Amino acid sequence: MTQLERNLIKKFRDKMNDNHHFVANKYWNIDGKNKWNIICSAMDWIEVAVDGIPYIQLANKNPNVASLNLMQLICALDLVVESVKQLYRVFEQHYPCGNDHSVFQDKKTDDDYFKHIRAMFGVHPVNLKDDEERYYASWSTPHLKADFSVIVYSNQVGKEDQIYSIRIEDLFKCTQSRYSLLSVLINHVERDYEAHLKKWKNQQIPDCLNIKDQINVLFRENEQRFGRGEAYWYQLGQLN
Repeated sequence: MTQLERNLIKKFRDKMNDNHHFVANKYWNIDGKNKWNIICSAMDWIEVAVDGIPYIQLANKNPNVASLNLMQLICALDLVVESVKQLYRVFEQHYPCGNDHSVFQDKKTDDDYFKHIRAMFGVHPVNLKDDEERYYASWSTPHLKADFSVIVYSNQVGKEDQIYSIRIEDLFKCTQSRYSLLSVLINHVERDYEAHLKKWKNQQIPDCLNIKDQINVLFRENEQRFGRGEAYWYQLGQLN
């Protein structure tokens, strides 16, 4: 089974904690919202999914267990996708996959169709709805068609059952295209930090004749540049 590269989420986390915790200090209070906590949550769950997916066994000889394991895989992949989308909202960047139809080739976008798959293959298969009609899915079955399939029954008398099938390769392809967007966000943070440095390098720090006043000025300037407790905060405290 295809896997997601562990090194990417590690690289992303390292960047979020880099440069005297620049990202944490910038996003801990955005208009009264602690968006640093959102970033941490997204990173944590991406890491959980990436680390856990290799241990999900789809070929269990018990078909009920295999069905549950498939649901776990789909939910883990969905965690990655939703976390990446959340990070794009936090950093106020354009999410480039919003109108993507390239993987599942459906009238729904790939993101919406992934949600449709998640619903049918285990998240709420006994309560599917399309307009006013309700549907109910069977357990997932391997190799009926493609890799796994469910039979979807209607609550309308006389309406034929439908088979919905998925390929594991498509699930990973859709997820990987979103997961790889972390590299774009890494580059965004790097550019943002460079702009931050350029801005503050061009602002002169006032001089004071009184040493206590000068230290207080440096405290304020350090906080504006790096945040409270970062960079030279400890050294200035020792001088104060």
